[in-house]
Amino acid sequence: MRNLTFILIIIFLGLRFGYPAYQDWKLENKIREEMQSAEFPEFPNNVNGLPIKGDAEQQYPDTKITLTLTEVGRGELTTTQLINLSEQIKEIPCRNLEMFRLSPSYTKVARANVMRDDKISMTIAIRNKNNEVIDRHIQLLSECSNFDSVFTSKL
Repeated sequence: MRNLTFILIIIFLGLRFGYPAYQDWKLENKIREEMQSAEFPEFPNNVNGLPIKGDAEQQYPDTKITLTLTEVGRGELTTTQLINLSEQIKEIPCRNLEMFRLSPSYTKVARANVMRDDKISMTIAIRNKNNEVIDRHIQLLSECSNFDSVFTSKL
């Protein structure tokens, strides 16, 4: 009888503590699969009046975005234009996190865990019409200033 009681307690504890952990693991894997097969929206045709062509490629855990200034050659950007463009591309990865703010809490926790554990990043490169890199920014999403506020906000 003691052995049966002991076995039932072990089964109960296993279900009580093991099943929620299993559900979390399953949700995190589902989020990983979604992130690995993410589709990208159309890019705008211009930024700050400069015609661009955008391209995105998922190389999990990094997303590579290339913006090509189709009519700008070497040395054709003013210093002010280059600084403005550089500041704008640095904001893109962290600004994209805002889309998760309204997600259910359990999903946000799992997504935050995946982003931290897998070191999800976004690399954005700007090239001129000669395909030369003008600027490049790499952002680890878990290091964004709004990361904690997005993933701890309540609905």
